[in-house]
Amino acid sequence: MPFSRRAPLTAVIVALGLVSACGNDTEKGRIGKNYVDKLKSGVIGGGGETQPQPTLEQMVAVVRQTVTDPLILIEMKDGGGTAAVVEIERNGPHVTYASADRRTIVMKGGMVTATRGLGQDLMSSDSDPSSDLVRARKSGEVTRVMRHIGGDDQSVERRFACQIAPGTRDEFKGSLHTEGTIMIERCRADDMGFTNSYVVSGKGQITESIQWLSPLRSYAQLLLMNM
Repeated sequence: MPFSRRAPLTAVIVALGLVSACGNDTEKGRIGKNYVDKLKSGVIGGGGETQPQPTLEQMVAVVRQTVTDPLILIEMKDGGGTAAVVEIERNGPHVTYASADRRTIVMKGGMVTATRGLGQDLMSSDSDPSSDLVRARKSGEVTRVMRHIGGDDQSVERRFACQIAPGTRDEFKGSLHTEGTIMIERCRADDMGFTNSYVVSGKGQITESIQWLSPLRSYAQLLLMNM
């Protein structure tokens, strides 16, 4: 599948070790400047001494203060950490974001459609029916198809029956950073199920979400910034 490559700046991935938003405003400003400097200079991963893992809330504060480029903040709900990533490739509506070590998440319309390098990866998915209802902020029932890599390195396809409906703020199982309509997607296959939560703007954009990625990695919270 051919991809077009974006400008060099957006090909740079910022690992979480580059940012720690502790301390006073002066300290945050210094950290934020280092973030931007490393982003522009093409430093990937930072290296050097290991720094404490910042929280999603700390990352949001730094990005809002210092960064104007579009990016996504991702927090793995299985304890796998948080990262700030930027776009590296685009193929039509499919946009690829990556980590410092080239682990990737592909998104379409705010929904995750594939991952690589996370373990039991989501190889592909048919999420358009879900996306159409969620972004329109409408209720309905759809089928979502997801294909994961199993323990024997073979692709396993699951067909989920999903119910989509507006929800409440209490049903969004994470800290909220954006305003909009809460949409809940409850899906069930023969052997497993999951519940995704979305925040949808008045323009029909998914600005924040908690999405199930795979049986191994479970859920991730994704926050779109400056988009």
